[in-house]
Amino acid sequence: NVILDSVERVLDNNGTFIDPLATNYLNIVRKVTAVGYKVQSVTLQGDEAQLVVTLANKNGLLPINMRLVNRDWIILAN
Repeated sequence: NVILDSVERVLDNNGTFIDPLATNYLNIVRKVTAVGYKVQSVTLQGDEAQLVVTLANKNGLLPINMRLVNRDWIILAN
């Protein structure tokens, strides 16, 4: 399993995110968390990501789409 292999590489390196897959997940979560969302799930496919998030102190799930542009994850308008 690719995801488990990625997690194992992080754990084997004292928590350092040297694996590209793990780094992408980390960067995605950091980006949306910085603007007030709480991530519930992430589906990553190449340079696109689909997230399900919540807003702090709000009920309900929101979909968010992101795209990797020049090594930076961008939140797309929905």
